[in-house]
Amino acid sequence: MALWRPDELATGNVRSYLSGLVALTTLASVWVSRRDDRVARDLADALHGSLGPRLVYVALRASGGNLVEATKGEASGIDTTDVKARLRPWLEGRDSAPPEFDDQPTIQFTPIGVGGEYGCIVASHHPDSDRELVSLLLRVGANQAAALLASRKLLYQRGQLLEIEQQRAVQLAGLAHAALDFNQPRSVREIVELMTVRSAEIVGAHFAACRLAGSRGSTQEINAVHLSDKYLDYRSHDPSADGSGIHATVLEQNQPVRLTQAELLSQPEYRGSAESGHHPPLRGLLAAPLIAGDGATLGVIQLSDRLSGEFSPEDQAILIQLAQMASIAIENARLIQQHEQAATAKDELLGLISHELRTPLTSILAAAYLVQHRAERLDQLDLAEVADDIQQEAVRMQALVENMLVLPRIELGLAGDLEPILLQRELPGVIAAARKRNRGHPIEIIVADKVSPVFADASYVAQIVENLVNNAAKYTAAGTPIEVQVSQTAEEVTVRVLDRGNGVAAEDIERLFDPYYRGPEHTRTSTGLGLGLRVCRRLVEAQGGRIWAANRDGGGLEVGFALPTYPELELSEVASPGLA
Repeated sequence: MALWRPDELATGNVRSYLSGLVALTTLASVWVSRRDDRVARDLADALHGSLGPRLVYVALRASGGNLVEATKGEASGIDTTDVKARLRPWLEGRDSAPPEFDDQPTIQFTPIGVGGEYGCIVASHHPDSDRELVSLLLRVGANQAAALLASRKLLYQRGQLLEIEQQRAVQLAGLAHAALDFNQPRSVREIVELMTVRSAEIVGAHFAACRLAGSRGSTQEINAVHLSDKYLDYRSHDPSADGSGIHATVLEQNQPVRLTQAELLSQPEYRGSAESGHHPPLRGLLAAPLIAGDGATLGVIQLSDRLSGEFSPEDQAILIQLAQMASIAIENARLIQQHEQAATAKDELLGLISHELRTPLTSILAAAYLVQHRAERLDQLDLAEVADDIQQEAVRMQALVENMLVLPRIELGLAGDLEPILLQRELPGVIAAARKRNRGHPIEIIVADKVSPVFADASYVAQIVENLVNNAAKYTAAGTPIEVQVSQTAEEVTVRVLDRGNGVAAEDIERLFDPYYRGPEHTRTSTGLGLGLRVCRRLVEAQGGRIWAANRDGGGLEVGFALPTYPELELSEVASPGLA
């Protein structure tokens, strides 16, 4: 059946329809070389000039997700701004269905593509216009635009795939170069800084930050940050103060995290820190843990603000591989550092032992020679003095050797013979021996009433107190009193060794217990390896106790230790000195 009768072919409506159809067909052949915004304007112009709609609005969903709009003409009683506002939620994907214009009978809505995949055309025609012809022409225009945009979408997707493949090739080449870089001899800090820069370069991000926890036995963190020129104002950013809270999640779960911008903004931890303005405004986030060989988390590497788009699963895989390479390099660097430190410490220890043993040996040999070759010239007092010198130097050597022998045993976790003992029984004999060795210092012991037994090794306790008293005597002037106090709290028995020397600089208090450490002011004036307090700490800890040092009010130093009490026993059940 014919659409029009022969007598209608000459009417203006049909001529306008055919003219518009020819115009749209002609435009379709030239649209291939035109940009999306020009296509939208051409489509609006062609439709407006054919059947004479008073208003034509074209909205195209272009490649890459951009929205392109064009408007031609105007219509009384039609608010263009209101039409666009009603279409906006649907065009932007916030509404699943397009709006209806039932309240505007002269408005026709025509989707471009299935379900409006590529946009829509909205036209307002004159009430006397042939609505069917207008609708036909709008559909032709929509179909022409849909065909063009579909082909462009396909080309765009192919281009994206090609770009992704090229990017992956560049990333894989970057991984290979990074592996070579990580295998070079570097310090831990240099590895962290290299990891931060390489991650940003290979994945492609404006912001990268790495936080590395301190190694075992150290609380010092190593932080590094890399920022592109986009964030010049944040070059002083400290990653240790990063408030995103994401690093804590990665540390806790030991798993990578990938967040889009919308997901990141939904994180309460990030919202609070973003308002503070202390760090760059993150845009999406990708984070991966640095994992040691034993599964422990060494630190976290974070990326944000990808150069284009959101972080992908492929980006996450690349970052995980970088984190694995960096983790191995960090552990190797730490092992090398530990080996070098151990070798240096060994050389220093051998030198100290040689020096410290040579001094008393020289004194003993000199005294022995004196007795052997000049005994007839010495009276009894002189001989007694020489014998006393020999004994003092021998005791000094014995203490040195004991400290050297006990420390490796404790470091290896070899505990002593722990049993319930009473310090009020053990310590008087220890103090009596200390008085003989330190005659230049009055040494007093004060024991509180009813001190409970402790579960300890009597020989360990004796060595601890001997070291503390000898240390106090060594670093205080002759004649300065030394006091040993024994008291009890609810669950501990406490021993404090108090002197009235010059004390210790506040920054050196904690270092007192480091091996081979002696204060700068005593390095040249006092003998010893600097092992005494280190031995004390390890012996106390081996018995489940704690040890401390503190400057005293009025001058002097307090070094004390506490051991946990043992359940009350009859005195006959508690070990006594010299008894099995």
